[in-house]
Amino acid sequence: MPQAMPGEDVLYLSVRELAERIHTRAISPVELTEAYLERSRSIGAKLNAYVTLTPELARAEAKQAEAEIAGGRYRGMLHGIPYAAKDLLAVRGYPTTWGARMFADRKFDYDATVIRKLHDAGAILIGKAAMIGLAGGSADDCGIVLSAIAGHDPADAASLSDGAFSYDDAAQAPLRIGWLTNAWKNPPGQLDAAVNEARRVMSDAGAQMEPATLPEGPWEVAAGVVVSVEGASAFGDLIDSGKVSQLTDPLGRIGGYVNRQIPASDYVRAQRVRGILQRKIDTLFEKFDVLAAASQPVTATPLSTNLETGLDYADPLGGIGNFCGLPSLSVPCGFVNSLPVGVQFVGRVYDDLKVIAAARLFQQHTDWHRRRPALA
Repeated sequence: MPQAMPGEDVLYLSVRELAERIHTRAISPVELTEAYLERSRSIGAKLNAYVTLTPELARAEAKQAEAEIAGGRYRGMLHGIPYAAKDLLAVRGYPTTWGARMFADRKFDYDATVIRKLHDAGAILIGKAAMIGLAGGSADDCGIVLSAIAGHDPADAASLSDGAFSYDDAAQAPLRIGWLTNAWKNPPGQLDAAVNEARRVMSDAGAQMEPATLPEGPWEVAAGVVVSVEGASAFGDLIDSGKVSQLTDPLGRIGGYVNRQIPASDYVRAQRVRGILQRKIDTLFEKFDVLAAASQPVTATPLSTNLETGLDYADPLGGIGNFCGLPSLSVPCGFVNSLPVGVQFVGRVYDDLKVIAAARLFQQHTDWHRRRPALA
């Protein structure tokens, strides 16, 4: 007897919940994929969610997954799970635009390592998710996916060795959380109330809570120098050809030319500042497992928001996190005026497990990640 098409509520289940149903054949990977594809077509355009849908690839991978599972060849929790990849990742034969119109038709003849690893785990790609031009500008699931994609990449000599990361969903020791007092300046009262409630939840759940402060310094400026210089180098061909003028972001059209004028001495100084900051952050994490703060000092913004003017505020945690390579995870913690707000957990370099453990603890004691606002 054919299985019924999954209802909308099924589409909001976690990876672990979907995996159990797929493994026991209560849900068909083929029909689940079709349901996600239909929702992506009907709602995706309204939300500007996708650059490219990959229905042919998705259906082929779904049929393969269904046949393998029926034959007893179950690969693990991602087997038969549909997903979307950020359009920064190459997928063989499909456009990889990096969110920039000049790359609208660019295709690679290989898959990015992340895509390959997810394919090997049996996951089903349904589309390429939209992103800001050139990449500029919930928690158990993250651990499951990270287990699949972590490890050595032969194309990246700096990547971790195989076996360096393994997601363990066993109970964690009580977490020491440093709640940041200087991550944002003057957030709205309603947002502050939602984040304070998240703090109370974590404390009641057994986490050890203490106030914490980020070290003061020119971290954002120094991080900006490094990002600017390295960006100008990475996109040198785009700048030389003049195609950078096709970017949607007005500042992006000229930024590459400006960044090329940054002296090498400034870049070297910024790298020295990075070393100072890394030592300060290491000292901070001797006292805490993770740091926590509001994900942003504002609610979710409309798609039409100008990122340069509408989100023009200091972001010391973002600058420090990018500069030092700190893992972080943002989870929803409430709504303000029907718009979602979040709390983020930030860990030491390579302490991804503690970040996931903190976010997972929060979600074990709340249901914000299962709530959703009505679409207009």
